[in-house]
Amino acid sequence: MTQGEQALAQWGYLGREVLVTGAASGMGAAVVDVLTGLGARVHAFDVQPVEAAVASRTVVDLADPASIDRALTSLGS
Repeated sequence: MTQGEQALAQWGYLGREVLVTGAASGMGAAVVDVLTGLGARVHAFDVQPVEAAVASRTVVDLADPASIDRALTSLGS
């Protein structure tokens, strides 16, 4: 097993579904990069467009509870 394969097995993200808020920039974008690199299927939430290669992108305003509800409902479809 290579070091990369060992890291994937150790961190346990290979094939996992992960939701990242604030995914368009800054720390959120960095988390997206790390998790996709570890094999996770990332679902990205942000009020700004997300450019990263992710499983899904959803525009959501975390200051608006109705926007959050719509975004979470969209994950189930």
